[in-house]
Amino acid sequence: MQETGVAPPLPDREQNLSGGSPAAEMEALLAKTLDGLRLALRKHLSGGSGLQDPVDGAPTPADHYGQIAAALALRLLEKDGEPPWQGPFNAWQALPRNALGHAPFNRFLLDLLDGVLLEDGASKADRHPVARARRRCPLAKGYPSNNWTLLACACQILEAGKESRRGRRAQARFARMLQGWMTPAGGFIDYPAHPSDRTGGATPIAYHHKAWFLTRLVAVHTGNEALHDLAHRLERWALGLWDGGGHVGGFGRTTHGLFGDACMAGALILSAHPRRDEGDMRLQLLWALLQRWRRQRRVDGFLELTPSGKGWDNYMHLSVYNAWTAAILAWARWKAWQQGPDAMPVISPVDPAGVPRGDEAAGLMRLGDPGGMLALWSSRGQPPQSFSSSWAELRYGGGLPFHLTWRGTPLCPPPTRVAVDVLLRQPALAGWTPVLRVGRDLYALNQWTCMERRDREDEVTWVLRGHPMPLVRPQPAGFGDRILFALDWRLLQGRWGRRAALHRRPLEAVGAEMHLSMAVHRPVLRMEMILHNRLHRPVTLLNPCGHATLQDPRPGHRWGAWSLENGASRKVEALEGWQVAAQEAALPGAQGHCLAPQEIPAGSAFTQKIGLAWPPAPARG
Repeated sequence: MQETGVAPPLPDREQNLSGGSPAAEMEALLAKTLDGLRLALRKHLSGGSGLQDPVDGAPTPADHYGQIAAALALRLLEKDGEPPWQGPFNAWQALPRNALGHAPFNRFLLDLLDGVLLEDGASKADRHPVARARRRCPLAKGYPSNNWTLLACACQILEAGKESRRGRRAQARFARMLQGWMTPAGGFIDYPAHPSDRTGGATPIAYHHKAWFLTRLVAVHTGNEALHDLAHRLERWALGLWDGGGHVGGFGRTTHGLFGDACMAGALILSAHPRRDEGDMRLQLLWALLQRWRRQRRVDGFLELTPSGKGWDNYMHLSVYNAWTAAILAWARWKAWQQGPDAMPVISPVDPAGVPRGDEAAGLMRLGDPGGMLALWSSRGQPPQSFSSSWAELRYGGGLPFHLTWRGTPLCPPPTRVAVDVLLRQPALAGWTPVLRVGRDLYALNQWTCMERRDREDEVTWVLRGHPMPLVRPQPAGFGDRILFALDWRLLQGRWGRRAALHRRPLEAVGAEMHLSMAVHRPVLRMEMILHNRLHRPVTLLNPCGHATLQDPRPGHRWGAWSLENGASRKVEALEGWQVAAQEAALPGAQGHCLAPQEIPAGSAFTQKIGLAWPPAPARG
C-alpha cells in the first residue's frame, strides 16, 4: 500500500481571492481572515469593560486572557486614529488582582505586545504600563500541563537578552524540557511531567500545535539552531496527522479547536512566510485551514470554536479563543514581515519522505492516502488528562479511528467527552469505545496492546488485545473523601484526579481481542471483537457494535452482529434497527450508533462484528 503525506495542489485560480501568484493568494486570504477578526473584536468592545463575549452575554472572563489578546491583536491590526487596543488593555488593568487567572498566557501576550511597541519606537514611558501589567502575572514553579510550563519558559526567554547568561540558560532549559516531553517520533507529551513506559503519556494534538508554535517562536526570536531543529521535529509530526485538507488529527482535548488551530497557523506563518514555495506542505496546510475557517464564520463575525460549533470544554470561551487567534496570527505575520526575508532564518520546504507515518510510542497511526481512503488510528490509547466521577473521558481512547476521510471528505467524528448520566441513558454516545458495566462500576475497552499489523492486497488489519480500564473515578465513599475531592478540584486543579488516571488497574478477568480492518482503495471499514468474561458474575456491554459516523456523508451500508456462546445472537443489516444519538463532537453531524445493551454471562464469550461502507461518491443529506 502506498502511503504519502503529499497534499493536493492549491485550489484552482477561480476559487482563489485574487489573480496573483500562490504567495499573493495566500497573503490575500490571510489578510481577509485577520480583517474579519479585527472587525469582530471592534464590534465587541464596550466602554470601560473592554472585550465582550456574545455567548456569555458578559465581558470576556476576567480569569482568562481575552482582554490582553484583543489588545495585542488590535495594536497590530489598527494603525490609524484612536488606538482601540488600549480599551481592553485598560479593562484588564482595572480588574482586581485576585480576579485574574491564566498568568503565563497574559504574561506571554504582554511580552509580545512590549516587543511590538519597542520595534515601533515607543519610548520607555509609553511601554511602562505594559511592564507594570506584566508584574500582575507572576510565574509559578509548576503547572498542571506541560504546555503551560513551556509557555512560562518562553516568557523568560522573551524577557531576557538573547545572548545574556540568563537568556541562554532559559533557552537550554526550554530545549531540555521539550526533549523530555517528546516521543521518539516527535510528538509532544502534555502530561505527565515525568512520562514513563509504564504510565505512558497524553499527546493531545491541539497542545502539540501549541508546543510547535512556542518552539518556532523562541527559535525565531533567538536564532537558536537547536530550537529550530526541535521545531522541525514537531512540525513533521503534525504534518503526519494532516488529512490533506483542513484538519490535522482529532485526538485528545480541545479537538479541532480554534486555540490549537491558531497555534498551528502561527507556526506555519513563521516557517513558510515570506519565502513561499507553492509545493511546500506548510503552505498547502495553511491555505486549507484558512479556507475551513471561512466556513466557521458566525453572524457576529467571530469564528466558531470547532468546525461544528459543538464539543466545547467548559474552559473554552468564544471571545477568548477568537482574540487569541487574532493576536497569534497578527503577531506571526508582523514578525515575519518585520524581519524581512533576509533576516528570517532559512527554513527549507518539508520533504514528504521525512514526515512520519505514525507514532508507535503515542499509539497514533496513519494509514492510506488523502487521495483515497485515509485513516488516523489510535491503537493503544493514552491516559486521560482528566479523571472524573461525573464525566466519561473518551477522547484519549485506543482501538478506534479518530479521523477518517475518503477523497478528502471526513467520514467519522473524533471521540468525545460525555456526562456519565447522559451516557447511561444513551450509550450510543460512546461511539467506537466499548463500555462495560460491572455492578455499579463502569469500564471501557480503551487501552490496548498492539499485537500485529496484517497487510493484504486491498486491506490492512490491526490486531489489538486489552482489558477494560475504569472509565470514571469512583464516587467519594464518605464525608472525608468528599472533602478531599473538593480540595482537589478547588485548590489543586484536579491534580489528584489526574494522578489517579495514571494508576488505574485493568479488570484482568475480562479480556478482549479486536481486529480493525480498512480497505485500501474503497471506503470500507470493518471491526471484529471477541470478549471473554472470566468473572464469576455477569458483565453488561452497554453499546454492542458501537461506532460513530457523520450524518453527511452517511454510510450506504451499515451492519452489525453479535453472538454469545449460549447461542443467543442479533444481526442488523439495514440502516434501521440501531440506537442513534447525536454527539457533541467537533465535526458537524456526528452520530453514535449501537445495538441494545447485552448481558454477558459469567464464564462466557461474546463476539461482535461491525461493517461500514460508503458509496465511492459519498451520499449526502
